[in-house]
Amino acid sequence: MLNKKLILSILVLIIFTIAGINFVFKDDESSNVNIPQVLDDSDNSGDKITEEGLTEKLGPSLDRQSLEIPKYTGRPLDEVRYGQGFSDPGGGAIEKKRGDLKVLAAILDANPLGSGGVDDWIAVGVIKKFFNDFEGTRDAWEYAGVLYPNNALSFANLGNLYGFYLHNNVKAELNFRKAINNDPYQPSYYIGLADFYKNVYTAKKSEAPKVLLEGMDIIKDVNLVLALATYYRDEGDKTNALKYYQEVLKLSPNHPGIAEEIDRLR
Repeated sequence: MLNKKLILSILVLIIFTIAGINFVFKDDESSNVNIPQVLDDSDNSGDKITEEGLTEKLGPSLDRQSLEIPKYTGRPLDEVRYGQGFSDPGGGAIEKKRGDLKVLAAILDANPLGSGGVDDWIAVGVIKKFFNDFEGTRDAWEYAGVLYPNNALSFANLGNLYGFYLHNNVKAELNFRKAINNDPYQPSYYIGLADFYKNVYTAKKSEAPKVLLEGMDIIKDVNLVLALATYYRDEGDKTNALKYYQEVLKLSPNHPGIAEEIDRLR
């Protein structure tokens, strides 16, 4: 909800900036790749927020130059473009996403740092990806990396976007690696890069198990072991598949389907 608490926090930030107080903005990152809660277009009173009312509540835009924030030059934030293959899922989803995007655009136009850090730019990209607007998605997530170079989530998302949708293997690999470098303790980033090597960048398919083993050296996570076992199973390497499926059972004795997979491989 675009509530009074959010509006108050934005106003406080503006007042402090005008007063000359220097801020150090901490990178904010979600622990997964899901869209953060996107604000809707009403406040706690239930009144509809018009464009004029939103401008009045948010106040004037922050001085980007004084904060040394690079200007966003991508596709318009509130632009809704239907990409190839998009179909309306129904249930008012298009109207809801369009409204969410409009509110986020107003917030980020007033202050590129937003109200939720990198999550606001992640949310813009996720909404544009809903419409199959992969260029708009790319622009939002690339800019997130400019503002928050130490975050990992925007780079992981870009790795997936470049690899599976924009078909740029070089940029996909670079962004997956950036995500891992920024947060080496997130298993999904290793799994994402390995999946990219396995299914898209097949010239480097042999790198997939190396990436998963790299993650396993740092993190004790059952999903990394399961991904490695599955890789070897799909490659017809029963010996290594059996080895790592057994490791999965050690970490997660009741993991569904693993005992049956082991029986099948024996």
